[in-house]
Amino acid sequence: MKSGDKISEYIDRVEKCIPKIIKSISLFMPKEIAGLRLTESQVLTLSSLFGREVWKMTELSESVNINLSAMTGVVDSLVRNELVERKRDVKDRRRVLVHLTSRGKKIARKIRTTRKRKIRNIIEYLNEDEREAIISGFEKAVKAISTRAETKKQEALNG
Repeated sequence: MKSGDKISEYIDRVEKCIPKIIKSISLFMPKEIAGLRLTESQVLTLSSLFGREVWKMTELSESVNINLSAMTGVVDSLVRNELVERKRDVKDRRRVLVHLTSRGKKIARKIRTTRKRKIRNIIEYLNEDEREAIISGFEKAVKAISTRAETKKQEALNG
């Protein structure tokens, strides 16, 4: 089999897996917590915020992988639900900072607990070699995607 044919085969295999992976990942995202119906973007935003005390809006939008205007809408809805607070940076008034409220921390903790439980159910199903292969593969894929995105960003800046 030629190298190009093998690559095409890999692409076909990945394409078949992606819809199932996306559906599975979306199942890891609790849709309703403490009486709140949350979108996937809101869940991802709360999860990102839980990992750090304060975020700049630009960093948060990059972390969740949505554009800044969409992130503004997500944060607006989280502010309305008293899950996050937004304020201006005292050192640079152009910067907007976001952090979880105590209620937001409780919700984010529930999201993380639910997601970890669901991931554990899958991981426990696999043997040690399969676990290592899959996790290593995910880590390499994330690195490749990040590297490619950074390259495209640099190419766009350089014109």
